[in-house]
Amino acid sequence: MILVTAVLAAAASVMFLYLAGYRFYVVRSGSMEPFIHTGSLEIVDCRSGLSGIETGDVVCFDTPGGMTVIHRVVSVTEKGLETQGDANDVSDGITVVPENYIGEAVFQIPYAGYAAAFAASKKGRIAIITVIAVLLIITLVPVRDGKKDSAVCRVVSPEPDDT
Repeated sequence: MILVTAVLAAAASVMFLYLAGYRFYVVRSGSMEPFIHTGSLEIVDCRSGLSGIETGDVVCFDTPGGMTVIHRVVSVTEKGLETQGDANDVSDGITVVPENYIGEAVFQIPYAGYAAAFAASKKGRIAIITVIAVLLIITLVPVRDGKKDSAVCRVVSPEPDDT
């Protein structure tokens, strides 16, 4: 029962963050090592605008090629934000502007992205559905202890009438 409660609390927390304007991204490369590890789950505040971003902040944006990138701001210019991965020697060469800006990276859970990526896969969804079904069955179906009288429901036949 505690496990079911924990799973429900985690799901409610994720839903609350999502409704509050936060999005979750899996870090798939080492371009931000050692600050952000490959496989981390990055939480991005999509409500933040470009105006509050400063040099040193970590932002999330889309590239013209359709990739989503999480990198550090190395300069703020009149045109937008210039970014670079911590492990990279050169800047991205992409100016982050309101059209491709997603939000500011505000929190990370190291290595949790591996679990999130698995959960998003077909095998992961099947595993989650299976676990939920098993937890529901364990929670809802009473356990018999082997005694004859321990059944949840017993059929009781009426006593024969001697009259």
